[in-house]
Amino acid sequence: MLLDQGYLVVKFDHRASTAISKELENHILNAMSGPIERKDIVDGIKWLKSQPYTDPIDLVSGVGVEEVVLLLI
Repeated sequence: MLLDQGYLVVKFDHRASTAISKELENHILNAMSGPIERKDIVDGIKWLKSQPYTDPIDLVSGVGVEEVVLLLI
């Protein structure tokens, strides 16, 4: 639905989210508890911001406070 309207949909799959339970993945995502997970998300957002088809202002739609802070990096 969003793709049909011209939106880019991205879900970062950091290292800790591979082959673990959904409950544990949600805990990690909500807490952003580990430096490795945080680095993966920061690297993903930096990469996304560097792409010619993205607008950093529009990237804040639909993300949490942590992601908004990371967009400023």
